[in-house]
Amino acid sequence: MHRRHVRRVARLSAVVLLGLMAACSDSGSSGGSRDTASDGGAPALGAPCTTPDERVEIDGVPHICMLVAGPGLEWTTDPSSGSGSSPGLASSDEIPAVMQNWGFDLQTYDPATGMAGVMQIDGASTPAPDPHNKMDNRYLFMDYGVPNGSNNDLQMTFFLPLGTPVLSLVAGVVCDVPELYSGDFSVRVAPTGVECTGGSAVVLFETEHVLNPLVAEGDSVVAGQQVATVSDYHREWAALGMGVVEIGVFFAKDMLPWHACPARFLDPGHAEQLLAQLASIHAAWEAEIGDTTLYDEEAQSPLGCTSTEDVQG
Repeated sequence: MHRRHVRRVARLSAVVLLGLMAACSDSGSSGGSRDTASDGGAPALGAPCTTPDERVEIDGVPHICMLVAGPGLEWTTDPSSGSGSSPGLASSDEIPAVMQNWGFDLQTYDPATGMAGVMQIDGASTPAPDPHNKMDNRYLFMDYGVPNGSNNDLQMTFFLPLGTPVLSLVAGVVCDVPELYSGDFSVRVAPTGVECTGGSAVVLFETEHVLNPLVAEGDSVVAGQQVATVSDYHREWAALGMGVVEIGVFFAKDMLPWHACPARFLDPGHAEQLLAQLASIHAAWEAEIGDTTLYDEEAQSPLGCTSTEDVQG
């Protein structure tokens, strides 16, 4: 599981700082500065816009067309201009709701096959408890915020058959594909309308602990496109034929890296289906292991979030 590893947190902090410094020094980003919107309308702060990354001046202040707090584009202050009161987001409430899948082909559990899409439920084995490893091996899927040693998990975690394709959570641009302390990778995508500069962005949707990345920094991706395969870095799970992928939503606030619960940012057009899929694997796995108390769904809002608190790191 994700451990808020000291080396990785330090690296993320450095990436955020470098990215924001680069953004502040580069006022000539793609699209150029314009005085009027491409659709001929009169732009205003918070008003809808149509062309991602288009730039205009509103009352002498540079603005950019980008995703801010919902599924649509709107005019906001341009972070590359140095305007705005602070780097990054004011809070996770500004993260756009654009996630269209759980990072792999999850479907509603089918008792006839024992599968939930590519996720094996019936007959899946978990490693024996290890006194030297605080991970709770009862879970085939772990929600965001589950206690993990002295910390809470920053990401949602799925254990899947080795070789399972990992999919981009959102449409956008691959901002970074860093190698992790565990010897595998993370594919970090800036959603459409959020600019990536210097290998980072104010919002990134992550598929972490993956192998064989099929994309590189700067590549455009669509939601559902394969970007990698699940990792085998949990050796005790790999011995049982199972790999892992963790999905996360990273954002920058006050020049520091933070994570928020991914289930809060589902695309409205996909949210009902995605939450139904999640509920079905909760119930199916509880039935498989004979423990109907494993997932406390009544304490989750939305489903998949044992906590809605943002976690620094």
